Amino acid sequence: MSYEYFITDRKLKMIFHHNELNVGNEVPAHWHKNPEFLLMTKGAASVQSDAVTVSATVGEIAVIEGNRLHTIRPENGDCTYFCMIPDDDLWSGCEFFPYLSNSQKAVRLFHAVSEEIAEKSPHYEAAAQGYARALIALLSREATIGQENAEKSGAGQKLLSVRAAVDYIYKHCEEPITVSDICNAINLSKCYLCHIFKEVTGSTVLSHLNHVRLEKAMALIKSGKAGVSESAFLCGFRNLSYFSRAYKAFSGHSPNMDLPKNRK
Repeated sequence: MSYEYFITDRKLKMIFHHNELNVGNEVPAHWHKNPEFLLMTKGAASVQSDAVTVSATVGEIAVIEGNRLHTIRPENGDCTYFCMIPDDDLWSGCEFFPYLSNSQKAVRLFHAVSEEIAEKSPHYEAAAQGYARALIALLSREATIGQENAEKSGAGQKLLSVRAAVDYIYKHCEEPITVSDICNAINLSKCYLCHIFKEVTGSTVLSHLNHVRLEKAMALIKSGKAGVSESAFLCGFRNLSYFSRAYKAFSGHSPNMDLPKNRK
């Protein structure tokens, strides 16, 4: 799906709302093609995007890139945050975003978007879009400068290589790819990639591939859009017995337990 919610105001060209999460509740794993921007206004939240998790506190902006499976959980109490998911033309051309930003200028722009939408003065849609574009460009610039600095160091090269591997995994996880396929795609030896991937992420390449596949399969099964066998196949698993064992090790229960009819 394009968004986690449908846009009701097409003139606004974004989803924007203030959300509250109570202890014990969470935004369940899901994904959409457009990036999502979260500004914490109370408490703290753990924001997991694929295998990357950041802790966002009041005054910080967490960014979830498009097509990333993600969840949001409160930390140490209730939390509230603004959520913005822009339409395509508001963020096109901005390719990189930081996982977390405490830029005060970005925070002020986020609040400006909120105020325009709340007050609904004449032409508020255009004003909100203008602030949103400036906010997105600012965050993208922050990440681009960070990437350019990273490219100048050996550690930065490792991070970029691992990110290339992670991006390839996400884009091709539905296919029967192997670690060798990933290495060939990003022009690294298998030995080197496995070494730096473990060093940077703490996980093996194969474990990360299975993690992404299993989270996507779980989201499909829970949504009721596909059964267990179809979900396994759509997410890159070709052996149903192996999928069932991996799913149970991942979630603590069999995939059948997550079918909507069994969760009532």
